This record gives sequence, structure tokens and C-alpha cells, in this order.
Amino acid sequence: ALSSHSLLPLSPMMSVLFALAPLARPDGFTLGEQRSPPPPPSPVPPPPALDGTLAAACSDACPHARDGECDDGGHGALYSACDHGSDCADCGHRFPSAPPPASPPPAATTSAPPSECTDSCFHARDGECDDGGNGALYSACDHGSDCSDCGHRFPASPPAPSSPPMPASPPPSASPPPPSAAPFMPPPIFGAECHDTCYHSSDGDCDDGGDGSHYSICEHGSDCTDCGHRLHLPPPPPPPSPPPP
Repeated sequence: ALSSHSLLPLSPMMSVLFALAPLARPDGFTLGEQRSPPPPPSPVPPPPALDGTLAAACSDACPHARDGECDDGGHGALYSACDHGSDCADCGHRFPSAPPPASPPPAATTSAPPSECTDSCFHARDGECDDGGNGALYSACDHGSDCSDCGHRFPASPPAPSSPPMPASPPPSASPPPPSAAPFMPPPIFGAECHDTCYHSSDGDCDDGGDGSHYSICEHGSDCTDCGHRLHLPPPPPPPSPPPP
């Protein structure tokens, strides 16, 4: 039962105070209290990829995380104050960037030969090129030793090796003299003498003392080339017998 004093009417002042006083709630908050919205839940990390690595980077380790501005320097970021993927609440998930392509190997360059350039020439710096090179006025100094007047000089390439001299052809051999004609030998005649045992045979003169000979200095039939065949002379007849007494 209600007590008798609880039914007493409230004074106007008490009614105002009672209306302004906050009413307590079971959840600990009072009526009329302004409550801030709860913080957003932390993002769930992405599942691991098939190779065991994270498919994306996402954390709020950046000191400027959850300020409404993307600060991780990634795509669309306003600032680069934090590591990539460390401002997940403002920037979202960040996927690891692909490594930059390998730079191509340097192209092989053909180095130019070192140039010769000194001013050791006695006539250097006189306005006239004196090293004997291309365009020089004089050849009073070594090549490349008058650099101020002649410019850089590159070493001259060595001359190409000369081909070995061709072997000298042997002098034409003198043609051998034609063989001398064989002396005319008359055909043999049976019973005739014909040989050239005479010392003066084959001299164009018949020397055997026979018929038609020029000389009688050789034996009969021994100058066959000049005299021809000689028939055997019949033996001289025997001397006549002495008359009987």
C-alpha cells in the first residue's frame, strides 16, 4: 500500500526540479545525455595468399591513422608521412607493389683509343701545328706533342702486314742446242772399206790417197765421210819372172 504522504501533491518548484533532473537508465547512461558514436571496428586482415604471403598490407600503425586523410604515400594518398599500408582506416587495403623491372644490362660500347695530346714540342703554342700529323704545317715535332695547335691526335693504326714476296721465278733455262746432224755415212758396200780412222776425216777434204782424193796422208778407205766407200784394191801383180839364162 502506498503511504499517505506519497499521494500528497507536489509543489510547483518540486515539479520543475523533477522535470529537469536526468533519469537514470539501466545501461549506465542517463536520459538526455549526448553519447558519441562508437569507433569503427578494426579492419579484418586479408587472408593469406596461396604462397603464404599476405595478399595486401593493412594496419593502423601510422601515428596519423584514422584522421580522415590518407597518409601512407600510396595511390590516392594526400601525404607520405607513413609507411605504405600503415593507414588502413583512411587508405584501405594496400597490395604490395610489384618490384621494379630489372634494368637492362648496359650496352657494350666500343671505347675509343686513347688520344695523344701533350705540349712537349719545342714549338708548341705558336699558332702553327708542328707535329707532322693530318693538317700540320710542319713536321718538326713528334706526333701528338703540339696539342694546343694541332688538337688531340689518335695513334695511327699499324700498317697492315705486307704479303710475303712472291718467290722469284727461275730464269728461263737456255734451250739446249739442237743435236748436230750425224755425219753422212755412205751405205755399206760389200767388199768396200769405209771408216773414219783418219786423223783428218770429216774435214771436207778427201785424204786417203785414193781416186779423187786431195791428199794421201791417210790410209786407203780411212776417210769415208770425205772420200766415200773404197773398194779393196787388188793386190799388185807379181813381178815378172826373170828371163831364163
